[in-house]
Amino acid sequence: MLLAFSNRTLLLLSGLLFIISFGVYYPSLNSEFLTWDTHLYVIETKMIRSLAWENLWQMLTSLQVANWHPLTWFSYSIDYAIYGLNPWGFHLTNSLWHSANTVLFFLLALKLLKLHNSTISTENRNLWIAALAALWFGIHPQHVESVVWIAERKDVLSLFFSLLTISTYLNYAQTRLRRDYFLSLLCFCLALMSKPMAVTLPVVLLLLDIYPLRRTFWTASPRQESLLKLGIEKIPFFLGSLLDVWLTMLAQHQASAIVSLEKVSIAGRVLNAFDSIILYLSKFLLPIGLSPLYPLDRHIVENPLAFMAVAAVILLSALAIYAWYKRQFAWLICWLFYLVSLLPVLGLIQVGSQAAADRYAYISTLPFYLIVATGFSYGLFHPRWIRRVATGIGVLLITLGLSYATVQQSKVWKNDLGFWGYVLTFAADMPAIWLNVGNAYFRMGEYQKAIEVLQKSPGLRPNQYSAVHYNLAQCYVKIGQLQTALELYQNLIVYDVPLSVSKEVLYYNVGLIYQRQGKFDEARDALEKALSLDPTAEPVRELLKSLPAKTPEKQP
Repeated sequence: MLLAFSNRTLLLLSGLLFIISFGVYYPSLNSEFLTWDTHLYVIETKMIRSLAWENLWQMLTSLQVANWHPLTWFSYSIDYAIYGLNPWGFHLTNSLWHSANTVLFFLLALKLLKLHNSTISTENRNLWIAALAALWFGIHPQHVESVVWIAERKDVLSLFFSLLTISTYLNYAQTRLRRDYFLSLLCFCLALMSKPMAVTLPVVLLLLDIYPLRRTFWTASPRQESLLKLGIEKIPFFLGSLLDVWLTMLAQHQASAIVSLEKVSIAGRVLNAFDSIILYLSKFLLPIGLSPLYPLDRHIVENPLAFMAVAAVILLSALAIYAWYKRQFAWLICWLFYLVSLLPVLGLIQVGSQAAADRYAYISTLPFYLIVATGFSYGLFHPRWIRRVATGIGVLLITLGLSYATVQQSKVWKNDLGFWGYVLTFAADMPAIWLNVGNAYFRMGEYQKAIEVLQKSPGLRPNQYSAVHYNLAQCYVKIGQLQTALELYQNLIVYDVPLSVSKEVLYYNVGLIYQRQGKFDEARDALEKALSLDPTAEPVRELLKSLPAKTPEKQP
């Protein structure tokens, strides 16, 4: 239930928050589709091309891209029906969802602040705390990845339904109406169907039971309920989480996305988890050096500085526990909300090569906006006017700074070349990044520039053939250096290098070069080998038919 503010006031502030957050992200609407995952989610996914029943069923059952998120697929399908493959429309939808999240966070913050301090004298102050917290959430550059990256549609969708889950649950805890309970459960299911990160919400609801709902003896509530009863109340929520965890693990196993302990040790995972906890908090407080990719440090155990993050987490936990001892319950609940929300993505079960990602802070940092806004409220409502003016100037400068940083960070995601060039500054030792920069130049038709970039790749080692050599061969074909390309293709075949393309494609490329060189017998041999590997390869068959008749062997 909301505070006793007029509907006009709430509507006005909600509208302003929506417009400001949308306005900050408006320049990003002109960004292109990125190759990074967006092609897998949108360009190459046939099931989003129509809302036919068979496609809807596939969305519901698909474990594509190592995840189960049918609602996300459905939202892409709606976009495709409206905009086709125009990236502007997909970016528009992401920005609209984020702006809606900003408003929902504002309304939820009002409820939480009311429960935290219900005196009439604080109602006006609570209104501005909630508005300021939501404003900074809406324009914070740490959320650019979640909003501007089309592949992260699941993030903005999941947060929308997660906020509704919490809000309707707060209603239920106060009214005890079954309608509110089932509405909360429905919103939770929709959050799970958007992104698996929502699996921690049942624990978050238990934390809210403790404080600010004060339903347990720990917070000296006059309406004490046992933890067992509260746990039983959440059984449907926990069952939903368990099902989603099972589906996610199944999807990631099928995609071979989970990194083994041989590659990343338990100690390395634990240290990286502590480091990530501090990383997200530091980027929230000082959002500079934001990166779409934070490479995993596989030697983190050997770095003494890594243990500073462990000490920092222990210290912050101790301070939150001490505040609890002093009956300042909000600090520990906020800290636990942060830790619990991050738990699925801290790398204890390592997926991929990243150590952390800005998108994981989208829901987990929500309490910190309330904390910081509350701190500023002491200055904004201070009896001395000079303190109020100084704090107001500080709020304005922070708002302008965050807005500017978000606009600048959004430019990173404008196109492939700018994106991968930016990522390269953070992960220069990863061959895959150099490949992507080279591919960006290749798609632009700047083949010589692509060669220059690929030749700098750390994946280009003497006598150790890799995907870099395949991409180089493609470039050499484009600039007419056929013999150099031919030698690369042949070595890739001889050494059986694992590539994104199959071996028959390599034989086809070899045959194509021989055909262009006028070596038709050699071309025929290569193309026949390609057909033996894939008899259905029509381009190979067509090229083979176009070759002149085989030269008869000379009789002795």
